[in-house]
Amino acid sequence: MRRPSVAAMSLRRPLTALAVLFVLVPALAAQEREMPPGHVLVGEGPGGSRVTAGLGLLFRGEFRDDADPGVAGGASDSVLGGRGLFALGVDWGPYLSGLAELRGSFVDGFGGDVGLHQAWLRLDEVLGDWAVTAGRMELELGEGLVVSPSRGWLFEPNAWDGARVSGSGWRGSWDLWVTDAGEGPAQAFDENFLGAHGALSTGDRSDLDLFLLSRHRTAESMTEITYAATWRGRTRGGLDWLVYGALQDGRRQGREVWTQGFRFQAVQELDHGHHVGLHLGYAKGNDEDLADWKRYDPVYLDQHRWDGRADLFAFSNLIDLSLLYWLEWNPRWSLHADLHGFWRQSTQDDAYSAYTLAPYGLGVGGERFLGRELDLYAEGVLGPHASVDFGISWFSPSAIFPGDDQLWLFLQLVLES
Repeated sequence: MRRPSVAAMSLRRPLTALAVLFVLVPALAAQEREMPPGHVLVGEGPGGSRVTAGLGLLFRGEFRDDADPGVAGGASDSVLGGRGLFALGVDWGPYLSGLAELRGSFVDGFGGDVGLHQAWLRLDEVLGDWAVTAGRMELELGEGLVVSPSRGWLFEPNAWDGARVSGSGWRGSWDLWVTDAGEGPAQAFDENFLGAHGALSTGDRSDLDLFLLSRHRTAESMTEITYAATWRGRTRGGLDWLVYGALQDGRRQGREVWTQGFRFQAVQELDHGHHVGLHLGYAKGNDEDLADWKRYDPVYLDQHRWDGRADLFAFSNLIDLSLLYWLEWNPRWSLHADLHGFWRQSTQDDAYSAYTLAPYGLGVGGERFLGRELDLYAEGVLGPHASVDFGISWFSPSAIFPGDDQLWLFLQLVLES
C-alpha cells in the first residue's frame, strides 16, 4: 500500500510536539520508570531524567498466483518490502515523558518514504491516576477488533494526531480521545476520529470493554457513530471465549446509517500444547432499500489478525466461519492451521478488499458463497531481538469470481533492539 502525500499542515501538530520533546526540561523529582518495550538506555541526566532509544526493522516477501481472485487471466505478483522504525524516548522524572518515532519504508524497490510515525508528550498523574497524551500516537483497543495500528504487519502502521486522556476509577480503566488520522490506511480516508473506551472486570475470569466511537469523513459526507462491546473470558476447563457486538448509526452519502457487526470465538486448550477453536464473524451489507446505509464499516480493525492471513476480504458485508488449530511446539515456536469459509451477508451488495475497502465488482444477485481459504503458518522466536513469521495460504474462489485458485506465500522477519 502506497502512502498518500501529506501536506505540511497535517504535520504541524506532531512536529510541534517533537520540537517540544527535546527542548522542554521541567524541574521534576526523579522516579524509577520502566523503559518502553524494545528500548535501551542511552543516557541519564540530572534529577534522574533519561533518554532511551529503540530500533525496529521489518522485512517481508510475498508471492501470489493468481494475484487477484476478481480478475481473470491468471497473473501472478510478488512483493518485497520493508520498514524501519527509530524511536527516542525521554523521561523528565515521574510525571512527564515523551516519544518520537521516525518511519521509513519501501515496497518493490520504491523507497525513501520517510514519515513521522509518532511524536507525543505524556503528563502522568494529572488528577489522581489520570494521564494526558498529546501529539501523534498509536491506539490499540479491543484486541485489534475495534482500533489498531496493525503494527505487526503493515509497512505503514496507523497513527492519529490529537490528545488522549486515560486513567482508572469506578471499577475499571477509561480512555477519551480527540484525533485526526495521521499515518497509514487511516490517513487515506482523512477522518476525524474521537471516542471513549472503558475496560471493566466482570468477575474473576471475564472482562468487558465498552466503546463509543465517532468518525467524520468530509469526502464522503459521512458522520458515523459506533457503539461496540467486547466480552471475553476463560472457563476453569481452559476454554477461552470472546463475544463482540457493534451497532453503527449516523449518515453517509445522504443515507441514514443503521447496521451491525458481530463476532464469536471459542478456543479450547488441550494437552501437550494443542488448541482447537471456532470463529464466526458477521458484518451486514447493503440491501435493496436504497434509503438506508446497511453496510458495516470495520473502523480500524486489525484485518490480518481476524479474517484470514491472505487479507482478501474486509469485514464488511461478510460472513466468516473459521476452524482454528495451533500447536505450541515449544516456548519458541507455534504452528497454525486456519480454515475459513467466506460468504456475502447480502447478495445486493459487493464483497470488499481488506484495508482499502475497494469493491470486487461482483454486482447484484448471484451466489452468496465467496470461497474457502486455508492458512498454514508458523511463528517463531529466533533470539532475544528477532522473530520470524512464514507460511502459505490457498484460496479457492466460488464461481462468482472469474479467476482461478490463489496461492500465497510469505516470509516475514522482524528485528528489534
